[in-house]
Amino acid sequence: MLESHHKLLAARVRRARFMANLSDERWAQAIDEHEVMMELLRARDADGLGKSMKHHMMNKLSALVKALEAEDELLS
Repeated sequence: MLESHHKLLAARVRRARFMANLSDERWAQAIDEHEVMMELLRARDADGLGKSMKHHMMNKLSALVKALEAEDELLS
């Protein structure tokens, strides 16, 4: 049962990750965010890394919401 739920959740997360990076602009922004995170990792800046990761995830969430709204408009 646990494995079944994990597979279902993983598939939904995979779809969300894909939808959040559909535009070239968002993809470029995500690459930049990852580069910043790598720099902070190398600098061993845990506080900065945490803030950068939160910023990245909030941007991803915003992009996902926009993608879902656009999808909903197409289906309506």
